[in-house]
Amino acid sequence: MAANLYTLSWASETLSRALVARSDCDILAELIVLREQGTESKNIDQHFEKEREKVRNADHNERSFAIAFQNAMENMNQAVWIPRTNNFLDLGCAPGGFAQYLLQKNKRAHGIGISLPCSQGGYGFGVTDWGYLARYKLHWVDLTSFDLAPSIPKPISSSHSYPPLPFKSSSRDLVVCDAQWVFNPDNLNRSWNWTRLIISQLLIALRAVSPGGSILIRLSCVERTLTGRILLALCRISDLVRTVKSTQFQTIRSYFYVLAQRVHPQSDECKSLISALEQLWYTMTFEGESGYGRDIRAEDEELITTDEEMLSENGLLTIIQLGTPIWEIQYDALCYFLAKRGVV
Repeated sequence: MAANLYTLSWASETLSRALVARSDCDILAELIVLREQGTESKNIDQHFEKEREKVRNADHNERSFAIAFQNAMENMNQAVWIPRTNNFLDLGCAPGGFAQYLLQKNKRAHGIGISLPCSQGGYGFGVTDWGYLARYKLHWVDLTSFDLAPSIPKPISSSHSYPPLPFKSSSRDLVVCDAQWVFNPDNLNRSWNWTRLIISQLLIALRAVSPGGSILIRLSCVERTLTGRILLALCRISDLVRTVKSTQFQTIRSYFYVLAQRVHPQSDECKSLISALEQLWYTMTFEGESGYGRDIRAEDEELITTDEEMLSENGLLTIIQLGTPIWEIQYDALCYFLAKRGVV
């Protein structure tokens, strides 16, 4: 999976350097050292390669993955109460664990799922209960294939046809964004597709969420510059933003979830954010020498949140407050994981 990390956005250390220079962010500095120890170990590389091989070679494992993610959401719900939903949108829904959890918790809940087809490298759907499936509509489609910048004219050379979004605007009280990078030709050709996928999910979520609704989105590395910008942007358009990570599932990994509650999609701040995200999506989809998109740079990212806001005292304090619980969970898990394998 390393190919998708070689991007300008991922390599940026603007935020991480500012954080580790502070006396109130020692946990991040310690975590970075621990990560480097794991990265340098061939034993750890072999472990993860075996794990990836298991996933690639496993047959009909969608059901077990769905149960694992369902349990992860149950675990996260104990830390931050995930709002009860009646109509939710589930982006990157396969293998279906989050959908299964939400449908089980509320017998009147209905959901719409969008996930990458298996033929393009996506996961299969592991929810088999007909009672749940009767309240859930699944669409197999690439999230990035929608026209997510309808206000920007497309290049004449573009022959792409855009499917309509399968929901009414501002109609979902909860939007779950959990799409993951996978190996397929487009992702390998566009090294920036992980960033493009995040931006695509944000755009879809902001169009789908109802006033006062919630967005639960998966991000990676709180200290990553782009992640920090997104966290602060969500704070600007929501009344309450919290971070959460399962303490029982994939705890050593750097990803986590952000729960933005009481979102204001009709606010001027949100409209401005949507406009910025549309420009970034267009840049990553159509610009560049070949017209196939290009990686976004720091000045592009500042459309989301400026360096001035991110590196301000309030900005850094907010990111530290949101990041500390995540860093602590990963640090404790990594300590145990590496010690068990004789690395530390």
